[in-house]
Amino acid sequence: MNTAPMFDETEEFRLGVLDRLGLLDSPTEKDFDEIVELAASLCGTPIALVSLVGRDRQYFKAHYGVEADSTPREQSVCAHTMKSNAVLEIPDTRTDMRTRDNPLVDDEAVRMRFYAGAPLVTQDGVPLGALCVIDHETRVLTETQRQALQVLARQVMAQIELRNALKQSTETADALRDALDREEILRREIDHRVKNSLQQVTSLLRMQASRSSSDEVRQELQEASGRVAAITQLHDLLHQSGRGSSVDISAYFDRLCDKLRTTARDGVTIESQVPVLHLSSSHASALAMIANEFVANSLKHAFPDDRPGRIHLTLSAEGPELVARFSDDGIGQAGDEAGRAPGLGRRIIEAAASQIGSVLDYLEGPGTRLEFRFSPQAAA
Repeated sequence: MNTAPMFDETEEFRLGVLDRLGLLDSPTEKDFDEIVELAASLCGTPIALVSLVGRDRQYFKAHYGVEADSTPREQSVCAHTMKSNAVLEIPDTRTDMRTRDNPLVDDEAVRMRFYAGAPLVTQDGVPLGALCVIDHETRVLTETQRQALQVLARQVMAQIELRNALKQSTETADALRDALDREEILRREIDHRVKNSLQQVTSLLRMQASRSSSDEVRQELQEASGRVAAITQLHDLLHQSGRGSSVDISAYFDRLCDKLRTTARDGVTIESQVPVLHLSSSHASALAMIANEFVANSLKHAFPDDRPGRIHLTLSAEGPELVARFSDDGIGQAGDEAGRAPGLGRRIIEAAASQIGSVLDYLEGPGTRLEFRFSPQAAA
């Protein structure tokens, strides 16, 4: 028996491809079973096989007319077929040097007297095996039958390639889910540590403020604590939303105003009118910092001598832009008068506005009125 060469310079690569496809010893599948049944019917043979040639055996992904699901590789005629570029046809296996000594020729279950096979080749040109038909009698296929066998072999490969693509897609999706899960765990751990650090800074500032004997230093420390608290709230909302890079600015302003109200004395109200809108974390932090500093400055300067008052914060959409209008009905804030240098709060407001590409516009009274516009699409 002339056995097909078992190894050459590309055999290890071919076997690697076959292993990666996961077809060897895999369960039978209806789509392949229907193809071999159709091949047997079209070619008028009692046996048809989808044979995948492995290292030591040939495995039948689908078989019609025989019960065996594999044979030793040295009995594989499909090993010859997969090396060819067209249908390999052996009209009489008893006289062909490649098959005359093959045990399958006289095997009672197979009695292979005729063989025809079309190679199974990947799109990259890697041969995997063959779609073959076997008859108990010598014969010759018609040209139409040969063409049908080739077409069906291409259908087998289409099914194999499709399953491989689905397998790779599933593996990629699984890997992506695993990566996202790991990223989420890491993000939550980082969020937790950042939140703890911010809370520690806030507590430290408050403690230092309570210990300070200087009213001026104590006030500065309390204002710094308020700024850190504002950032902590923003971070907390980002963590809770699960969106990672955006925050509902309406919910944030509600929480920010609740926090600021605890620092306002009786008679001063703080109101906000902000729509439900998700902004990038950079825009949200800048907007919140401006609001926090505006309210802090109003509470500090606009309502002396227990004067009652109202601070109002609004945000609205006007075309593609968002317009923020912050106002109080007090006597005005420090640094508004001509010739006076702006304080730290004003400089923080200006820096935050610059981050979102906005220019501040302080309007004429009564009180202090601040307006600025920005595009939410311009987030960095």
